This record gives sequence, structure tokens and C-alpha cells, in this order.
Amino acid sequence: MIEIIYRNTVEQWIECASFASKKSRDEKKLDRPRIFLTSACAVIFVFTILSGQIPVSIIFGLLGIVFYFFYPALLEKMTRRAFKRMANKRDLLPNGDVKLVLNGENIIVDIEEKSRTISIKDVADVTEISECLFIEFKNKDEISLIVPINAFKSEEDVIEFKQKLKQK
Repeated sequence: MIEIIYRNTVEQWIECASFASKKSRDEKKLDRPRIFLTSACAVIFVFTILSGQIPVSIIFGLLGIVFYFFYPALLEKMTRRAFKRMANKRDLLPNGDVKLVLNGENIIVDIEEKSRTISIKDVADVTEISECLFIEFKNKDEISLIVPINAFKSEEDVIEFKQKLKQK
């Protein structure tokens, strides 16, 4: 049995929410504007070269390159900023400590005097993100858990915890 008591920070939540949004199908749809803008710049680039407007073609060529390479970084920055605003406006994080107990086949989570039991079989993925374990569940109604690695008593507990969750 592994028992952990911890408190999440806004930075941990933003980091994990950003990671989860990158993995989502909606994020892959956001690649369409990048491709469209790059293609549009490429077409304008070709037409301006053919019409002899070299300075304009250089501008559109550079814009196409900028859209292609810097759009993902810009999108990431905007996403993090939006998550930070959400975290500041709403009370997304629990006010008190979170108690997590892994015993046998279940994870017992106590948050603000509300307890829930989740089967280990319902764990979809365990990812280590900047000194935290991000635990996602198959049931999308279940809230993902963010467990700071420094909440564990030892490195062996972290390894054992990960192994038990990944065994299923």
C-alpha cells in the first residue's frame, strides 16, 4: 500500500493541461490553419516571382516560413496563457491536501473530504511531466490526477507506484 499526501500548484496544473491538450484530437485540427497559411503564402510567393515583384515575393516567402515553423510555438504560448487565466478566474485546484492511496487493485482519492475509488484497470496512461506524474483514465468523466514526485517518500515508491499502475 502506498499513501501520498500532496497539494498541486497552478504551474503543475498548467503544464499537465497543456500536455493533455496537445494529445487531443482538437489540437490536431488546429494544424489546418498552419497548412492553409503556409500554402497561401507559397502560392502568393510563386505568383509574385512570376510577375517580377521580387521584394514582395521575399516577404511572402518569409511569412510562409514563419507560419510553418513558429505557429506551433505561438499556439502553445496562447494555450498556456488561456489555461493560466482559467486557473486564476476559477477555483480549479483543491483548496486542501489531496490524499491518494494505492492499495491492491484500487486508487482511493480523498479531495476536500470527498472520497472516490478508481480501479487500476481504468488507468489509461501514466506520464511523467516536469517532476509530476500525470495519470489519465479511460473514463473521460474521471478527472485526471497530477501527483508531484516529491510527495513520495522515496524513489522506490515512485517506481513501485508507476509499475502498479502500468501493470493493470
